[in-house]
Amino acid sequence: MATIQLGNTKVATKLISYAEKRAHEKGGVDCPAQYAKAQFKATRELWGKTEGIQAHHVIQSFKPGEVTAKLANEIGQDLARNIAKGHEAVVYTHTDKDHIHNHIVINAVSFENGSKYQSSKKDLYKIREQSDQLCLAKGLSIVKEPTAQIRYTLAEKALLEKGKDSWKDEIRESIDSIKGQATSLPDLAHQLKAQFGIETKITPKNISFKHPDFERFVRGTKLGLAYEKETLTNEFERQIERNQERGSARVSDAAPDEFERTGKP
Repeated sequence: MATIQLGNTKVATKLISYAEKRAHEKGGVDCPAQYAKAQFKATRELWGKTEGIQAHHVIQSFKPGEVTAKLANEIGQDLARNIAKGHEAVVYTHTDKDHIHNHIVINAVSFENGSKYQSSKKDLYKIREQSDQLCLAKGLSIVKEPTAQIRYTLAEKALLEKGKDSWKDEIRESIDSIKGQATSLPDLAHQLKAQFGIETKITPKNISFKHPDFERFVRGTKLGLAYEKETLTNEFERQIERNQERGSARVSDAAPDEFERTGKP
């Protein structure tokens, strides 16, 4: 089973540096992994498209214990070939979490015709389908039930049609408003209780929420994909990784000034 997240960056070299530093396995698609920074840049300059988004980022995470780093990297390369034809890509496989995961970095500009790579939320489902097909071909499990970022019941839909919000929507809105500030599931639970009176129950498999005006808990799976335990956990992990990436960049940027001031690296 593999899950997919999408992102992009205006500074491809920083993303590549971060992903490469922690890689257990790496491999390139239409580009040797060791020359990714230079080749990505050369392609963008060749077509005169150096501004804006420089690279797209796909995180492909696998079920713990289901793949080796080598197999994960091979699947990541196959996925890159399928979803980004004509674009250089490099796949970095990380093993520093319980789940092995790929960081797939795709050059924003095609080396074939100079076209820009297009990636949006609607493309997320197409990429998931491609990932599922590759996993099935390797005998791996997939998410069998269709998922949605937000999952509405018939009762909720009826309220929405009348222009009213449901108590479940209030929970969703509360989570959305603070998950960018939270650093972990326990921290999210603490802030939900402190700010909105919403109780949270975390189990090994699920996360559930209880609105202060209602007596029963509702699982994140009933609220939608965006509110499931695995999705929220991945978001917090990605947020930590982004902060580490920014911290590394600041240290790197500050190093020359420190050398000039002290004469020492």
